[in-house]
Amino acid sequence: MLLQSIESMIVLVTGKDNYTNPLSFCTEQLGNPSLTSPHLLITRGVARILRGEIQEAKSDLEESLEQQKGNSEAQAAYLVAAGLGALKKSEAEDLWLYVLEICFLPTYTDRSLVSLPLRIHHIH
Repeated sequence: MLLQSIESMIVLVTGKDNYTNPLSFCTEQLGNPSLTSPHLLITRGVARILRGEIQEAKSDLEESLEQQKGNSEAQAAYLVAAGLGALKKSEAEDLWLYVLEICFLPTYTDRSLVSLPLRIHHIH
């Protein structure tokens, strides 16, 4: 399994075969009832973004955020998916403005991306 995982990550970086390997690897592992991982959902979501399967990616990333709230990798991928059309334009703009506020405005000293999943679920 480790070798398959490494191979999938290499293909994810190179883009070989339209990201088929990482997508099928993650789907196969997620089908195993004894193995649930928000990281597999994130990887599959990213592979789907790269393949242009934006709504499917959104679904994977939302499920990952439900399993592990505050995961910054899932949040970042979700923002990318939102910008590529996974959300209505106004919802995506609200998310990006929220991120800009907390990352770049000096008045936000005690807020972080940890609260982003709450904002994501509030918009839905």
